Parts: sequence; C-alpha cells; structure tokens
Amino acid sequence: MGRKYRVGVTADEIIEAAVLLTGRKGLDGWSVRELVSLVGTSPSVVYLRVGDRAAVCHRVVHRVLPMPSTPLRPGTEWKQWFTEALLPLRTALRPYPGVARWILLHGIRFPGPHEDTPTDVPGPDDAPDNMDRAFGLLRDAGFGDDAGLVFALIMNSALTTIALADDRLAHPQDGAAGHVAIRDGLRRRGEDSVFGTGLGAYVDRFAGPAEDSEAAEEHYYRTIIQTILDGVEARLRPRGSDTGARHLTDRQDTSQAQGGRAGP
Repeated sequence: MGRKYRVGVTADEIIEAAVLLTGRKGLDGWSVRELVSLVGTSPSVVYLRVGDRAAVCHRVVHRVLPMPSTPLRPGTEWKQWFTEALLPLRTALRPYPGVARWILLHGIRFPGPHEDTPTDVPGPDDAPDNMDRAFGLLRDAGFGDDAGLVFALIMNSALTTIALADDRLAHPQDGAAGHVAIRDGLRRRGEDSVFGTGLGAYVDRFAGPAEDSEAAEEHYYRTIIQTILDGVEARLRPRGSDTGARHLTDRQDTSQAQGGRAGP
C-alpha cells in the first residue's frame, strides 16, 4: 500500500512546521520534502493551503517578525517607534537564521486587504500591521520624498547586521575562531601600529567566551541602530538651521553640480 497523507492539514500547521524547521536548520536549510514529512502530508496540500516554497518562507517571516505589530501610540515620534521596533529585533530573529537575509533579498510580503490568504492562521498573522502608520511618521517628520530612502537605510543597517551574525553561526570557523584570526592578523602589524592594536583590542571582545562575545554583539547591534537613527535625524534638521527639513540627497546634488563625485 502507498503512503497515506493527511489531507485535512491547515495552513497554520504547515507554517508552524516551517517555523520549527527554520529554527533547526535556517530558512534556507530545509526542503519542501522535509516540510511535508514533518507535517505528514503531500506537496500538493502545502501548495493548496499556502503556496510554493517561497510563499511558505514569506509566511514564516511574517510569523516570526515582531516589527509590524510594534505598538504605535498616539503622539509617538518616528525615532521612538523605530527604536522600540528595532532594538528587540536581533533577539527575536536570532532563533531563526536566514530570516534577516530573506527580508533583505525579498522584502516582507504582508497579507493585504484584497489578497486571498488562508483564514485559518490565527495569532501573529492577525496582529496589527503598523507599517503604513510608521512610514507616515517619516513623511510627517519632514523626510517627505526621502522617506523611502530613510526607511531603507534604517532597515538595511539592522538586517545586514543580523544576517552577518547568522552567517557566522552557520559557519563555526567564521565565529569566534574567525574573530581570533582577524585579531591575530591585526596584531602582526606590530605594537607600533595604532590601527592593529586599536582595532585588535576591539575585535578581541568578540573572540573570547560565548557570554562576552554575545554581550559585544548586542552592544554593536544597539550602537548601529542608535547611530543610524541619530544620523538620519541630523540630516533632517541641520544643526543651527531654522529652515526646516532638507533632502538627504542635497549633498549629492551639490557635489554633482560642482563636478565632484557623489555617493559611496
């Protein structure tokens, strides 16, 4: 007799199984065959209930990503909301390697009001989606047409940092051992090298015991978030200026007009 499949599987069961596999193997580390084996169903049922593998991955991202449901209380300013949304993001995504990288490459697909999505998926998929209102905070703050640029700068900085940490976990030789190699390479520049000794001393924080390395990673991530938010805020309203907001691209446009090279 052939293998019997469960045909009454719900979308929620499929997504929860995919979340479990992502925690075990990373978002890119499991196959549809492994997913259907864990759920006890067939690929056709997964496709019918959720979609192809990419669709399942999008639902995993939506399930584990806390940012869209970060409360947006009346009177909340843009910087406060992004601080509250992003500082916990590293802790929330760390158990699910590959999610940050997926978002960088594919974005976040939120079920829209006109999208035909499964209705049997309770919990996080039904959580409030405050992304429109949060993006509106950027426009209202004076970023205007640069709101998209600002959002990309903020999110890419956070997600790239998390994705890099995921890669280090996936390749143990690139974790603490990798930091040891970087530190030792810097030290070989000699004691007279302020670059080698200075940066080497900082890298050493990541090359020690796991607890110390984790504290250094968390401090680095929080500093990235706070620095990028402070930076775009400074570009919004230049110090000593009462002329209000200016475009983040003003400096680029000026350098081009003068014949200089703009951008990185």
